[in-house]
Amino acid sequence: MAIVRRNLWNLDLACSAAPRIEVADTVWKRSVGLIGRRSLESGSGLWIAPCNGIHTLFMRFAIDVIFLNEAGEVIHLAPSLKPWRIFGPILKSCVVIELPAGTIERSGIKLGTRLMLNNAEEPAFPLRTRE
Repeated sequence: MAIVRRNLWNLDLACSAAPRIEVADTVWKRSVGLIGRRSLESGSGLWIAPCNGIHTLFMRFAIDVIFLNEAGEVIHLAPSLKPWRIFGPILKSCVVIELPAGTIERSGIKLGTRLMLNNAEEPAFPLRTRE
């Protein structure tokens, strides 16, 4: 089975935050996550849904972690989370995005930023539009 990559779009800045996002939407994909990888390329990442907490056990590198609510709004940020950490659960979070360390700062993502996946055949997780 081929890995489908999608674009993480920043709705507030109308630009891509990461063009190569993999989706972890099954129990197996969510359980494995980034374990076993040596690094995470710039512009890539992992969208984990449903999810409200993560761990970096058995990982070899730090990552930026973004927590989204049901509306796709950033409700918590964990920049440069080091290996062998457990983080969460974050209340009201339903999506977690793991990105290379430094992506949050470079992309201008902050609390309240609205993010979504583009170019998807079907949504990775149902996000409501902001009312």
